[in-house]
Amino acid sequence: INADEIDDSLENKAEFTSTDPLQNMTSRQGYRDDIEMSDVETCEIDSSNMSFGRTSRFLMVGMVGMCLIAGSIIAKVSRSPDRYQFVKNENAMTFGTEDQSIPTAAPSRLIDKVIPGTEYEDTTTFSDYSSMEISTEEKKSKKRKHPKHPPKTYPDFSFYVMGDIPYNSDEEKLLKRQLTKISDDVESGIDDAAFIAHVGDLLDDSTTKCKEDVYDRVSAIMKENSVLPILPVPGNNDWDECPNPEQAHEYFNKYYIPLEEQWADTSELPSMVERSPKRQENFALFVDGIMFFGLHLMPRRNAELDEELGTERQEVLQDDFQWVHDYIDKYIHKLRVVIAFGHSGDGKDIAFHKVNRKLRHYGVSLFLFQGDEHLFKIRSNFGYPDDHDWNNCWRITVDQGGIAPPLKVTVRGNEGESDHRFIAENEDQTVFDDIVKIDRRGGTYVIKNS
Repeated sequence: INADEIDDSLENKAEFTSTDPLQNMTSRQGYRDDIEMSDVETCEIDSSNMSFGRTSRFLMVGMVGMCLIAGSIIAKVSRSPDRYQFVKNENAMTFGTEDQSIPTAAPSRLIDKVIPGTEYEDTTTFSDYSSMEISTEEKKSKKRKHPKHPPKTYPDFSFYVMGDIPYNSDEEKLLKRQLTKISDDVESGIDDAAFIAHVGDLLDDSTTKCKEDVYDRVSAIMKENSVLPILPVPGNNDWDECPNPEQAHEYFNKYYIPLEEQWADTSELPSMVERSPKRQENFALFVDGIMFFGLHLMPRRNAELDEELGTERQEVLQDDFQWVHDYIDKYIHKLRVVIAFGHSGDGKDIAFHKVNRKLRHYGVSLFLFQGDEHLFKIRSNFGYPDDHDWNNCWRITVDQGGIAPPLKVTVRGNEGESDHRFIAENEDQTVFDDIVKIDRRGGTYVIKNS
């Protein structure tokens, strides 16, 4: 500014007494102290002892205004350089350091954190650089509404259930044929079952007197005639009602626990079975979202026997209860269905105490497959028709193995088309909750008269 052109005749003169005009600007605008003044050093004005006329004041105001705008942009960008980073491009106007740049044509929304090397489409310009906050609605919309990992997919999973066989030599021969038929179907590829569960009573205690050679002979039939692992649980004939229950207990453990290891070379399933260290006859198996349990569940008999076994029975059921609860708690967030095997339904209310409520809360059904009664039967509500606490629980009693083939059970997977549903294809099949299908495979045998 040429001082000679200043109108000295004007009495209304303006003086800038501040040694640094930027102090006034920063104090008015509330800028942070960490703004680099060097970024706007081109806007500094030596105002010491200077006075101006009206025209010069207009020029000065204009210059100050430009500095204010530039300083405002720099301050906003530099407030949180980690939060607001912008991708440089050819058209970017650079303010401050080289690491900070604002595109002249910016994205239509602010980017919370720019991914290095990512190109963003420039479509609209920022109308107000002073508003650099992501809206609450946008933050909410960016939250994940689904798990980080997609849900797993499973194929259909099949297995067989049998019980109360063999009671005599004829049924030993029948057991061989039943196992051979299943094995032939598996080996030919028309059956994809994974294992066979036996729900107890592998002998008749009244005729065999629970002698060791019977345990040995029946276990050998299973090993020699089945290509699938077999998982038995004890029945009252195998143990409780034998002449010497303690000796029968030893025989059962010797020949049937862990029987599944006989197939360790041909199946991965035996390595997945876990057995209770306190009660070896109890097992757990988790596969494809299905929790399997094998439990010591014996029937109540007469009052005298119940009194004799009362304390021991309560201990057994308490162990069942703890075993079930530990595994349900461990896998609850992964479960699709729970399937248990036990010889009798007696004691189920203790073994599954409160489990039913937890499973119902998570939308998981519970199925108990049992023997002892010898005739096929389905009970909803676990057999408690008036107790809705059990409305997600089912009891299925299998036929005595001497009068019908083993049940085939299939748990529906989630692979394939979305309309994949279970359908009962004939009168032998029953579908439960669109997730479990049982097939009696012809039902009871037809006895032909000679």
